[in-house]
Amino acid sequence: MPREGRVTIYKIAEELGVSPSTVSRALNNTGRISNELREKIIKLAEKYNYIPNEAAKGLRTKSSMLLGLIVPDIANPYYVNVARGAQDEADRYGYSIAICNTDDKPDLEKKRIITLVKKQVDGLLYLTSSIMTKH
Repeated sequence: MPREGRVTIYKIAEELGVSPSTVSRALNNTGRISNELREKIIKLAEKYNYIPNEAAKGLRTKSSMLLGLIVPDIANPYYVNVARGAQDEADRYGYSIAICNTDDKPDLEKKRIITLVKKQVDGLLYLTSSIMTKH
């Protein structure tokens, strides 16, 4: 979905004549807000198919709720099973997983690690077929 078409709490707040923090409190069910106003905000958010901005939330909570999984060959059934198990376990705790394939190349492993760190992953599952990597 293009960013310019994405509905934000600012758009919802503007339409209802309330502050963005009021919209946030209503959508997160926190703070003091009347049930009537909360319902209006939630209905408008549903009408616009509002999707929360997880990056903004991550800045506030200092957590991306994202884990990185680096595998040497995603086509290998062993790593497919590992990925499935990791995703199932991550789901139990509300995390998502970004899977990166390296084709068992050390230079790609390093590149994938750097990319995931830049994306502020909360953790990294790093599978390698070589124990001689320096990174």
